[in-house]
Amino acid sequence: MNRQGFSPELVTKRVQEDVARGNFPTAMDVLVRAYGPELAGFCAVQLKDHARAEEAFSEALFDIWRGLPQFRFAASVRTWAYAVTRHACFRVRQAEQSRRETTAESEAFWSQLEAPLRTLTQTWLRTTVRQEVVRLRASLAEEDQALLTLRLDRKLAWDEVAQILAGPEPLEPAELKKATAAARKRFERVKASIAALAKEQGLLK
Repeated sequence: MNRQGFSPELVTKRVQEDVARGNFPTAMDVLVRAYGPELAGFCAVQLKDHARAEEAFSEALFDIWRGLPQFRFAASVRTWAYAVTRHACFRVRQAEQSRRETTAESEAFWSQLEAPLRTLTQTWLRTTVRQEVVRLRASLAEEDQALLTLRLDRKLAWDEVAQILAGPEPLEPAELKKATAAARKRFERVKASIAALAKEQGLLK
């Protein structure tokens, strides 16, 4: 259930009905009310900068609006919206790199939105240690950060995580099964990598 109290299935059904009627503004309104806040938060976690997160979120909303007429509802609206938003984050990051701009990370903003890794020892919840966890997590590759965010923070199902990481185009059942297995394995490797780094730096015994 999202903060509006609607299940992903109900949101998908309502959006699909409005799209079928050609009532795209209402479909967009339902989608944004249901998932806008968490998609904006996802942009913030991925980009770690308020201005860039706003830019990516704006681009994502435009892409979602533009893509609604062609969306075939092979996946849930939530899964599709996350995939579109992730791609928007990637474009913003690539555009910044091409301009060779350097934007200082807002550690306070990141810390406010970032959830601690729930699978590790409770000592990580201490403020000073948690800051180190945030730093370690921020050092991961972009796709690994996205994987942790989608699975740990958003609590998405594994098939949803796999589809989002694959992109907006729906995967065939066999491809989705393979991608889901790969995402699970990568998740375990990422957790092991963070734990190893934490031990090296004295955060875990």
